[in-house]
Amino acid sequence: MLTREAVERDPELLDRLLLEHRILAEMGEHCPLKLALYDAEDRLLAWNTGYAELHPEAFEAHRTAAEQGTRTYRQVSTTEVASRSADPDARVAEIDALMAAHAAADGTAVERAYSHAGCLRVVKVRLPSGGVAGFAIDINDLKDRERELAAAKRTAERAETRLAAALEAVPAALGLFDENDQLVFGNSAFFDAACLAEIYGPGSAMSDLALAAAEAGWGEVLAQPPDPSTAREMGLAGGRFTRIEATRTAAGDLVVSGIDISEFKAQAERLKAQAARLEAVGRELHWQAHHDALTGLPNRRYFDRTIEDMARNAAAAGRALALMHLDLDRFKPINDSLGHAAGDVILGHVAGILQDFRGDGDFAARIGGDEFAILRIGGDPASMTRLADVLIAAVSRPVDVAGARCDVGISAGIAFAAPGASTDGLRQRADAALYRAKGTGRQRVALDVSPPALKSA
Repeated sequence: MLTREAVERDPELLDRLLLEHRILAEMGEHCPLKLALYDAEDRLLAWNTGYAELHPEAFEAHRTAAEQGTRTYRQVSTTEVASRSADPDARVAEIDALMAAHAAADGTAVERAYSHAGCLRVVKVRLPSGGVAGFAIDINDLKDRERELAAAKRTAERAETRLAAALEAVPAALGLFDENDQLVFGNSAFFDAACLAEIYGPGSAMSDLALAAAEAGWGEVLAQPPDPSTAREMGLAGGRFTRIEATRTAAGDLVVSGIDISEFKAQAERLKAQAARLEAVGRELHWQAHHDALTGLPNRRYFDRTIEDMARNAAAAGRALALMHLDLDRFKPINDSLGHAAGDVILGHVAGILQDFRGDGDFAARIGGDEFAILRIGGDPASMTRLADVLIAAVSRPVDVAGARCDVGISAGIAFAAPGASTDGLRQRADAALYRAKGTGRQRVALDVSPPALKSA
């Protein structure tokens, strides 16, 4: 405490105290806090401009008293509250609350809103002298940032909610695991597909889920997820199929997805079966287009294409191509007397004989009503004549058709094309040889006698 005796002993003491007071006053003025000091009697002793601006009405109303240091905290509070509240009861309640906080002065930070200063954080501390030091700091910027953060959080929560709802709506099973292989998220389809109980959820280890999902068929997938560059198809109970894929994110998370492909598999099988049927129909149509429906032998169209193919193959092998033209004898009387059904039986019977006695590599075809042909690469007059004799003998045996004896015969004309020679005249020469055979008494065989043909043979 400053006394006259202390000043007399140290004349410079007063100057030093005044200097310290000025320094403290200047520090208080330049401090960003709003400062006030009250004595033990609750009288205002010191304050800075920031504190005065916080209570402009109170300081204007009590300027003289404040300058004399006689104004109390209740006076400041009463004037301040009265300036913003017209309700007497509300004023009393607010003043009582302020006085209680002032009396406590326990260092607790309290946020208060001022109409002219915005939001402040106020701290009051009881000093050893019994007085109260009050500090207030502007936290409007902090509140703005808190509001922005809260708004951003709400936006993020809404986005998260929408994303979760979207993932729930996805028919695929989706599971997200972190870099430690712990479940972060799994939609309902994931839990249903893996038959996971409700005890599992975020934080569950992938290894635990693998054990729990073993019965559902997902155990192997979770124990050893497929390589991110590949996918795995997995058969499940009940004939269901799932396509499993795993993707590692840039953050190291693992996304495991599974989509039910049972319907796709079934559709693929149906398409495969349909393709097989269409292929069979195509083969059947191709066969019908190139074969005689009655006898099953290749038809004239097939013969016309094959004679050229066999001519090229014979030329490549340096061998002759032989053509035998066959025509039934006494077929028309059977057709006229017994009907076309009997004639069809005879034609089928003759076709069977040709198939039975033709050589390997020979091509037999029905090229007309009762006309047939046989092509052979490398055929010579002797071998072709022997084949013709065998056919004539076999066809000449009587055939029973619906209890009626049918005697038919067959005649043959044979011609040859030298290796590489055109087939343009080959058919005409074989046809001419056939009619020579028929002219000699039927059931005969005749060779093309033109010198080029015989020579090439």
